[in-house]
Amino acid sequence: MYEDALNWLVKSFADLSAKEMYQVLKLRQDVFMIEQNCLYADIDDKDEYAFHVLGKLDNEVAAYTRVFAEGKYMHAYCSFGRVVTSSKLRGQGKGHELIRQTLKFINKHYPNVPCKISAQAHLESFYQQYGFLKEGDGYLEDNIPHIAMFKR
Repeated sequence: MYEDALNWLVKSFADLSAKEMYQVLKLRQDVFMIEQNCLYADIDDKDEYAFHVLGKLDNEVAAYTRVFAEGKYMHAYCSFGRVVTSSKLRGQGKGHELIRQTLKFINKHYPNVPCKISAQAHLESFYQQYGFLKEGDGYLEDNIPHIAMFKR
């Protein structure tokens, strides 16, 4: 159990160290590919256009998401994705901390831009706590049920 506070950083792709990028890719692989048993192209040529929200514990990336400015991923929206926390941190509110840090960055840098995310369907109520509303029907993304959610 890790009760320590995470050290939060936001970096551009160019500012990430090789070690940080390695830790990000490993965390995403461990959770999305191995834990969730989902084979997909995680390295998708979008990381270089994103800002990266890192939650570090003992100099290791333990929570992460990537944020896109309006038009960099979705036309007319800012967005975030690849929301992930280490399995060691689950049940301690670190996922909520991650979303609060992500939205803090978005509100500061894109204050008047609506935000759209592609959320795993079972997390609908989690994102609703932060003002996101489901729009449209669900769909499969990488063979996992997802929904579009918006925050205006």
